Amino acid sequence: TALFRYIECPLKFYLHSVAILRPQDEISDTIDALTFGNILHLTMQNLYKKFKNVSNPMDEIKKLRKRNTIEEAVDQTIVNILNIDKKSFSGDTILVKDIIVKYILEGILRYDSLSKGFTINRLEEDVNYTHPISNGRCVNLQGVADRIDIVGDKLQIIDYKSGNTPHLEFYGINKLFNGNASEKISNIFQTLLYSMMLYRQEGIETQPTLYFASKMLSDDYSPKIFNKEKKEYIERYSDYAEEFEKELNIALEELFDYSTAFKQTEDVDTCKYCDFKKICRR
Repeated sequence: TALFRYIECPLKFYLHSVAILRPQDEISDTIDALTFGNILHLTMQNLYKKFKNVSNPMDEIKKLRKRNTIEEAVDQTIVNILNIDKKSFSGDTILVKDIIVKYILEGILRYDSLSKGFTINRLEEDVNYTHPISNGRCVNLQGVADRIDIVGDKLQIIDYKSGNTPHLEFYGINKLFNGNASEKISNIFQTLLYSMMLYRQEGIETQPTLYFASKMLSDDYSPKIFNKEKKEYIERYSDYAEEFEKELNIALEELFDYSTAFKQTEDVDTCKYCDFKKICRR
């Protein structure tokens, strides 16, 4: 997330990760988008931890697809995250709960239960990789992968997304690093970066995918990422390794070049939802 913040706008990275500035917390009695996503992620982790390292758990997932079971799991997650009693759920909280239950029951679980085969290898675990750059230096990259499956001879990197606007297409690697605001897509960058880290760290072929829960209600949903420039789905990270790592190295070399200032992005569309736009007078 921090690295993508730099690619979006070096000054935004500086203000957040170097100056450690944070927006004021606003008191609200409703569940925001971040908390919504956290509830979805933690519930899926709790539901699937029993299937970790179980080969082809599709039949067990089918048995799990009971509304009362999923409701209980979501209720417990909300209680843990919000630190409230179930009896005190507000109307908004109950509405959010019902949406998440639907996403899990009719989206993620339905999709996984119909899979041709997979093994859940990791859930919400750190991914670490020491990436070499010039002059004998290395950059420590770290993140948390929502889920990593073994599918055939490769690792499938799965990132759960709770937003209503799916980003499953991008305009090529160059645009991902150097394009305008709409072409720099954080979800795709993140899963590609995790794919690179695991591919280089463990020497195993990887594939980045995105589970947009709201769109998985559709029977024809595919979590594969589509490259509009090459008109193909990303099946294997190795096909993109050279180009992706070339652009990544350029960004990291610039980030750690102390003679390069943290300049403000020239693309004002990037600033629309930035926490620091008042400071930058955008």
